Amino acid sequence: MILPKENARIRKVIEHFCNGNELQFSREIGISQPRINRLFTKDPRNGRYPVVTFNIVKSILERFKDVSSDWLVTGQGEMLRKQNEKEYEPSLYLPLLNYQHFYKNGNENDLVSGDYIISKLKSFGVEFLVENKKSIYGCKEVSVNTFIIYGRQYVLYTDQGILIKRLYAVEGEDEKLKCVGEYDETAFKIDKKLIKKLAIIIGKLEYY
Repeated sequence: MILPKENARIRKVIEHFCNGNELQFSREIGISQPRINRLFTKDPRNGRYPVVTFNIVKSILERFKDVSSDWLVTGQGEMLRKQNEKEYEPSLYLPLLNYQHFYKNGNENDLVSGDYIISKLKSFGVEFLVENKKSIYGCKEVSVNTFIIYGRQYVLYTDQGILIKRLYAVEGEDEKLKCVGEYDETAFKIDKKLIKKLAIIIGKLEYY
């Protein structure tokens, strides 16, 4: 059984830290054992191994501090960090995934694509990542009371959860914003006071 390189590196981490015990590993990083098991089994529907998601990479690096982020993500260097090597910074990296695309500012002219991509995003102004379904958003926090670029996508943190919406002005109601979903035109108004935190989406990574 020849695993994809990124899946094989996960296997090596399990063997090193958990003596190959996938149940123990899943408990250590807080991800279900079936999800970990699937990384090492071909999907009968398409004959492919599942990709290693950002959430799995992030969980491993946060739990096992000695693992080198460069090695886990790119395969470069050694598995264990050197004593003076900089620790993992989740805001700097996107995961290594198959068939992924990163749209800077949602503009297809700025498309970066390929079978495998690693992007260091600080140069784009990205401060943190938000994962949602099969997309990862590179975000930068902004103030809801400052200038908002209408028509752009934002991540809204509210008491009801996280929303990813395009924002527009509401005529005659300066304290409200119109929210429109990414894949539909269903719109609603939200009071700015209900937004606990607001982040503009600088780029979007899609994987399949």
